[in-house]
Amino acid sequence: EDAEGEEALARIVSDYIAGMTDRFALECHEKFVGGVDASAMRSVPVA
Repeated sequence: EDAEGEEALARIVSDYIAGMTDRFALECHEKFVGGVDASAMRSVPVA
């Protein structure tokens, strides 16, 4: 039962991350992890 709950949670989290824009993902990474200047990445074109 716990494995099913963990799998469902993992799916929810991965779906949420997959739906993020690049800018939002970079801003979240900088906010929670730090060390990456998201503003420097904004000028990089995304295919």
